[in-house]
Order: sequence, then structure tokens, then C-alpha cells
Amino acid sequence: MRADGPFPSVAGAGATVLAGTASAGQLRFVAAELTSAVEEARRRLDLGPLSTLAFSHTALAAAMLLPLAAKRPHRLEVEVLGDGLVGKVMVEARSDGGLRGTVQVPRAVGEGGVDDLRLDAAFGKGLLRVRRVDERGSRYESQVGLVQGDLALDLAHYLDQSEQRRAAVLFGVRLDARGLRRCGGLIVEALPGTSASAVDEVERRIRELDSVHGAVESRGAEGVETLLAAAIGEHHRVHDRWPVGFRCGCSREGLRQRLLELGGDQLRELFETEETVSAECAYCAETYLFEREDLLEAN
Repeated sequence: MRADGPFPSVAGAGATVLAGTASAGQLRFVAAELTSAVEEARRRLDLGPLSTLAFSHTALAAAMLLPLAAKRPHRLEVEVLGDGLVGKVMVEARSDGGLRGTVQVPRAVGEGGVDDLRLDAAFGKGLLRVRRVDERGSRYESQVGLVQGDLALDLAHYLDQSEQRRAAVLFGVRLDARGLRRCGGLIVEALPGTSASAVDEVERRIRELDSVHGAVESRGAEGVETLLAAAIGEHHRVHDRWPVGFRCGCSREGLRQRLLELGGDQLRELFETEETVSAECAYCAETYLFEREDLLEAN
């Protein structure tokens, strides 16, 4: 518990996102290795294995959709609103490399061990919603139904239906008894005028890969470039790369303002039985303490 401020601004540093082109400019790609950032979120939110699996896939979707946007937004949110075991999952990726999110049921229980977890059981049926927010706070939102039981396939469906862009998507997440081992992924998108055969070839090569997490696990972040070579060939060009880390951005003043919205009568009731009132951030589980004069004098 803290009375003064949040966790350090960035944690779980070491995660990386790469963006570039291939096939003489016919294809563009985004690849990500998010293990450290997502593991930090798992630790702070105290996620169980099934909830970690769902959060990891959603984080990959958010982190890789952000640079694919025609005009890169200030932040991009991916929500999976299903009737599965984990409930609603939301992850926010920001242009400064920050990543945070929530899982409605943090300790959801799936059948079997960590090697037997099923993503379709975690998410169930429902909606995949993508929300872009610019620096002025303007929002653009689109959504598709969850139809595949696999978020990578549902994301490819989203890009086709909502963005009219054909893409091949591959996610890989590996857990063990201690937590998250690896979290990596790849989106390869056809640019206008690209032949159908170029995308077909990428999809074929992706299907033949044993797993994305196998490449990432062998070389850490460098494994993403190994994955790129396997999926789209050696002749690809990385135009940009940037670090990603868990970054919440909450503050004591922000939580104080939320408590003030309760109103004076309700706040006075809280202080009738307690000397201090606590408020917990839903994104990082940081708890802030407030005394009577922090809240009641403002009312």
C-alpha cells in the first residue's frame, strides 16, 4: 500500500515490437515479443494460468494493431467480451510503449494443467472490439464477432471485415507452473496491389511453423527476427523497432478524484467506521490510502 504514488512508470522492460516490409514492398509486418511486459502485468494482477493465457493473446493483438493503424493513435484498446471463463478482457497499448489491461475473472479455472488450457474456453462466444483514441480524446471503434475460438484467427477476420485488409496472424504463448515463459506474435498484411499468391505463401509458411513460441524461446527478442525469416523469408526490412513495457499511469490524485465522485454523504459514511479509505487501481493493483482531510475537506 502506498500513500504517495504508484509503481515506477515502466516495468517489465525488454519487450519489443518490430515493424517493416517484405516481398519488395508488397507485404508489411509487425512482430512482437512481449514476455516481460505481460509477465509484469500477470504478477501485479495476480492472474491464474487461464487468465494469463487470455490476457497474453489480447496484449499481442493490441500491441501489434497499434502500428498498423493508418494514423497511429495515442492509444489503442482491444476488448474481448465473451461468455467464457475469464469474462471481459481489455488491454490498452499506447504510442509511448506503455501496456496495461484488466481481466474480469483474474483466477479463472480451466480444465487440466498449463499445457491443456484452451483459449476458446477462456473467451467463449462474444465480440472482439477495437477502439482507437487520438490525443484529443476522439474515439473510433469497430468490432466483429468471435467465431474461431482462436484470437489470432479472429483478429485476421477483424482486419478483413473491418479494415478490408487481408492478413496472416500468428500468436504464441507458453506458460509453466511459475508463470509466463514466452509471449510473441506476428501479423503479415498485404498492401494494396499485392497478388493473392504472396499472401497465400505467407499463410502456408505460417501453417508449417511448429510454433511461434519455439523461435522466441530459443533466442529471446531475437527469436522474433528468426520467426520473420521463417514466415516471410530472409529478404525483409525492419523499418522501426521500439520497446514496450508495463506502464499503468495511475496516480493518487486520479484515484482521489474518482472517490470524490461518490459525494460527501457516502464519503462521510465510509469514515464513520474507518480512519482511512483505500482505493485500488484496476490496472496495476496499486492501493492508495486517503485520510479524512484528503476527501471530506474537498466536499
